[in-house]
Amino acid sequence: MLKAIKGTARGRELLGPGGLPVVIEPLLPGDINGPFPYSFPDVPGPRRPPTRWVIRFDPDVRGPLLLLMPPKGKPQEPYEGHPLPIQMLGHELGHAETGIDDGGPNHMSNVDQNENPISSQLGLPTREAYGIGKE
Repeated sequence: MLKAIKGTARGRELLGPGGLPVVIEPLLPGDINGPFPYSFPDVPGPRRPPTRWVIRFDPDVRGPLLLLMPPKGKPQEPYEGHPLPIQMLGHELGHAETGIDDGGPNHMSNVDQNENPISSQLGLPTREAYGIGKE
């Protein structure tokens, strides 16, 4: 997935030289964000700058959660505007490499700046709404 993202113009901008290294780790049982991917700076100690960004991500879990899983076991098809795993990874890379949050009109800042350009460049549908509970 990361290789495909690097194949897009926006992916190359995000993963090019100058940013902190990005490490992708699996989501852990009982993770603070449940089954949803998230990113955070890895800080080695108090008052120390981050040394890398960590993205916790499970490519087999689609957001938002089980009620919105696609029917008939087709996890790689877009489903009612909810992102595919590669789109979620692009979204988290946007947080990690730009520091942008999910603010802005309708919580779409990171989606508009990072996720949607990657999706478009991969030939995938773009997201028009952030998600459940974010109105």
